[in-house]
Amino acid sequence: TNVMLMATAGTGSMFTKWAGDCGESTESMMTITMDAAKTCEAHFDLDPTAETIALTVEKTEGGMVKDLTGPIDCGETCTANYAKEGDDVQLMATADAGFQFKEWSGCVDPVSSDNPLTVTTEADKTCTATFEASSTPVVTLTVTAPTNGKITTQDGGIDCGETCTKDYDEGTEISLNAVANEGFAFASWTEDCSA
Repeated sequence: TNVMLMATAGTGSMFTKWAGDCGESTESMMTITMDAAKTCEAHFDLDPTAETIALTVEKTEGGMVKDLTGPIDCGETCTANYAKEGDDVQLMATADAGFQFKEWSGCVDPVSSDNPLTVTTEADKTCTATFEASSTPVVTLTVTAPTNGKITTQDGGIDCGETCTKDYDEGTEISLNAVANEGFAFASWTEDCSA
């Protein structure tokens, strides 16, 4: 079966190339043959001719903020440029264990508890996410590193191999995924995860 893919850039952006199983074509339309499972990535960048604005995220202790579709991941990357009057930005605040998200301020008037928060890109803005301590007890999930695979959680908190311990609020449901290395198969869960 042949599948046709079309990459369409938003306002102020431009398509640059395909990647993954689609190769590195710079044509926005391409056809792939589905003779196996495939993953294709479409890469976009700011149009260099477009007027841009700067969006800055500030936050208190107790969590992180991500742009659901863009470069901000704060934590680390807390400022990014966006096309002026381009697509709206969706900021998601995620509280650490022992904290809870309280409100946004700075880019909203006066404050907002919406999460995610929709930010329009008509001018430079600074959005502040405020977190506060939670009364919910904190518990620790520890995963024993497997020798012939790895274990991940759906929320990205654990990727073991490398990160095998994560704190969570008591009562949080966590999905664990065991991925076997080539030539091996998952056998069973043990200890607190046994059926």
